[in-house]
Amino acid sequence: MMTANPLFLFCKYVEAGSLTAASRNLNVSKSTLSKSLADLEAHLQVKLVHRSTRSFKLTEVGEEIYQHARILCDELNLIDDIAKSRNAKPFGRIRVSASMPIVQHHLAHLIPQFATSYPEIVLDVVTSDQYSNLIDENIDIAIRSHSKVLENSAHLYGKQLLKDPIILVAGRKYLARNGQPELPSELQSHHGIMTANVHWQLYKNGQEAAQVQPKCRLQTNDLNVVIQAILQNLGIAAVPKSFVQKHIATGELAQVLPEMTCGDMVTTVLTTSNKNRLLAVQIFLEFLFQHVQNESVV
Repeated sequence: MMTANPLFLFCKYVEAGSLTAASRNLNVSKSTLSKSLADLEAHLQVKLVHRSTRSFKLTEVGEEIYQHARILCDELNLIDDIAKSRNAKPFGRIRVSASMPIVQHHLAHLIPQFATSYPEIVLDVVTSDQYSNLIDENIDIAIRSHSKVLENSAHLYGKQLLKDPIILVAGRKYLARNGQPELPSELQSHHGIMTANVHWQLYKNGQEAAQVQPKCRLQTNDLNVVIQAILQNLGIAAVPKSFVQKHIATGELAQVLPEMTCGDMVTTVLTTSNKNRLLAVQIFLEFLFQHVQNESVV
């Protein structure tokens, strides 16, 4: 198997423009660079460079290999930076944008923990249900929950934080009064605590199973209001499971049609780039993923 060092030297040779310049930049003898290039060509069994005493030109295959080697070298530099950063002291200001439900249910108790562990990092948490423009608003990290593909995010680096099934739940007293639905069609006679949609699309084993429209008892775009409404036994609601898991565990709420879901709520963490990232931002991301994902394992 080929080691990374010959590819690294090859990249530096190409970027310097000549053997002499590369030798000077790397503080490595020209004979060492020349031998490394010859060994690399022998290993790959292709000619990478047309070279003379004054100039060189990449061959067609040399150009193709250089493009891949350059990506590898960038990753090696990133690994080196990460290793060095562990000996550095993280500091600075991080601006984080997230919706109110995400802040209240996933971040509020974690932010003081992070601030205690990293006193030199200042968190600026912007709570907004509107999707932020990271560049225009100087946002380092945006945390967004969505059930469809995110729009206008092609230029951003995203990583999934959570995938949360949306389940039907109700207060036990409500179900005691009105009965536990056994079939999707029975939901139409029940009170629904609705969000943007006036109906529920139900899935079973990942496949569409039914679409039902309950009697709307309350409609709101605030998830906290929805949760309070079902806790006070006003009706049935479709909510992400992690937001009501503790209430199900205590017996305050019960799942309705537990073999079905209303799809998934995906929470994605977005940044402008995964390269040249501030150490403080990287530290917060690692903390966020570790704690939120661990807490979501049930």
